[in-house]
Parts: sequence; structure tokens; C-alpha cells
Amino acid sequence: MRTPFRRVPRLGWIGIVFLILTAAVLYLYPQGKKEKEIIHAHPSSDHEISAESKKLAVSPLTSLTPPVFLEKKDESSPDLMTGLMAEEKGEEVRALFAWMTQEFGQVADYVAHMDLVRAWLFENYDAQSAEAILAVYAPYIQSEMDLADYLAMQNVPQNREERLAFWEDIRNFRIAHMGENHTEWLFGREMAENRYRLDRVEIVSNPNMGAREKLQALQDLDNNYRLERDDPPPFSRNPYQQYRELLEVHKLDLAHMASDAERQERIRTLRQETLPEDAIIRMETVEQEIHTKREREKEYREKREALLRDSSLQAEEKQEKLNILQEQFFGEDAESMRRRERIAAALQERMDASEQKK
Repeated sequence: MRTPFRRVPRLGWIGIVFLILTAAVLYLYPQGKKEKEIIHAHPSSDHEISAESKKLAVSPLTSLTPPVFLEKKDESSPDLMTGLMAEEKGEEVRALFAWMTQEFGQVADYVAHMDLVRAWLFENYDAQSAEAILAVYAPYIQSEMDLADYLAMQNVPQNREERLAFWEDIRNFRIAHMGENHTEWLFGREMAENRYRLDRVEIVSNPNMGAREKLQALQDLDNNYRLERDDPPPFSRNPYQQYRELLEVHKLDLAHMASDAERQERIRTLRQETLPEDAIIRMETVEQEIHTKREREKEYREKREALLRDSSLQAEEKQEKLNILQEQFFGEDAESMRRRERIAAALQERMDASEQKK
């Protein structure tokens, strides 16, 4: 009986699940954020996954040409995959496997897919190299197909413990299909990076740790990663993301500062540690504009309330003086302010009417 082949969109759920999980883990590291969206970052502000990250999480594979990393041998190379494993080429091999899955995935079933893969490999590589690649690809694709079915039945992990258990289940699932050596070779770096990022977020977002304690824990995390993987830790190099992370690291300290002036001085120091000077100037300029606007609106509302409470004025006089007041404070934006106030008044009337009916 022929095994139905899961077409690329079905297999694509494997990558989508991991990208969604990664995005959830990396809520402190949103990608593609515009500067104006992080200008007003505050120690108590929430973090969101950017639209760019969400796009990434639902995008299918788009490669149209095979990755170029394997030399097309003119002579037999029986130790091809052994050599690639020794050279730690797992990520490159996975890129080739992903391309073959997409390129030859729009077929009726698994057997037809494997026939196309085999034909392409033997056309582009010597026989022993093609067999060596095929010997690893066959259990890989079967594992990914079965894993897609398994993941479709699982709930999305909600916390650190569930994520760790989830990733361990996936690792064990792949080991059962491909063996531990091939699983570590193809997916070891990805699993290690996921664990690192999860641990980093756990430290950074801990509400009970001060900045000094967090920074020491992050340094220990980086050192352990280097020792275990012999690679630099995969933290974000984006200066804006580093700034957001530092704000979160210092969140408790900032909340306990005695004055707003002291807090703003610390925030400026954090910016200077991570952001270019021109970006800091732009941020401070916009913040000053917002502060000025808020102060103007505050003063306007105080005068508006005093005007409306003035019992010596008739309703028409109040409205006339209110229009003049709005022109003074908002100029060409006065009409926009009036619309906002009319909408707010209408909403308040509906809420009051609803309360009276209860």
C-alpha cells in the first residue's frame, strides 16, 4: 500500500510551528520594528511580536534553486556524508533537504516523491554520493512527515517547562527515526539556540531580579553556551533590540528610583550603551514633542473644565468661548479635537443610558 505523500504545505507546518515558537520565545527581540515604534519604550511597557516576525511564521519555503554547497563529484566519494558530518555541515544539508522537499513535493505520494529525488541526485552527483545523500534524506523526510502529524495533535506550549518538554519530545521523535548522531548533526544547533533564547528571555523578564543579578546570569548563560557549542551565543545584534532588552533588564531598578529625573538619566545611559547618537537625538526630539503636546492638552482641559463650570455664561456663550479656546491651543487641528470630544461625549451618553437601564 502506497504511503500518501504530504505535500509541501503540510510539511511546511513543521517550519511554521518552530517559527511560531521561536517568535513566542523572542518576544523581547522583535524583528523589523520601525524606530518610531520603540521610541517611547518604558520599563513598564509591553513587548509585542512585530508584523515582520508574524509574516515569517507563515511564509512557505521560496527557494527556487538548490543550495550550492556540495561539490558535484566526478569520481566516487563513498565518505561524502561522513565528511560533511565531520565538517559540521548540518545546516547546509538541511537547506538541501528543504529544497528537495519543496521542489519534488507536488506529486501524488511518497514513492513518486522519492523517485524524483533519486533521479535528481543521480543526475547531479556520482552514484555513491547520491546514495549517501539519499540514505540520510529518506529517514529525514519520513521523520518530518510523521512529526507533522504528531505536532498537529499537540497544544502550543504555554510556558518554559512546557516548551522544554515539547522540544525534548521532538528531539526524541527524530532520534527514533534517524538516530542520535544524525539528529544532533541536522538539528543540534537549532535546539541549542532555542534553549539559549528561552533561558535568556527567562532571565531578562524575571520580575524579581535586579539589573546586577540579571546581567551576571546573562554572562553565565553566554559562557556556558560558548563552552558547550564552541560558538558565540545567538543573541540579537540589532541595537534597538539590545536597548529594549536592557530596559527590561533594568525594569525593577528603574521602578524603585526615587525621582523621574533619575530614571530618565538611567534610560539615557542605557541608550548611549546601545544606540547610535543620531538615533538617540531623534528619540529625544520626538519624546519632547510628545511631552509638549501632552502638557498643552492638559492645560487646555483644565481651562475647558473651568469654562464649562462657569455658571455666569449661557450655553451659547460657553460654546463660543470653547471654540476660541480650541483655536488658541490647537490651531488647524482644532476641528479634529472637536470631533474627538463629540465622539467621547456620545460614547459617555450611551454608557450612562446603559447604566440607567440596569
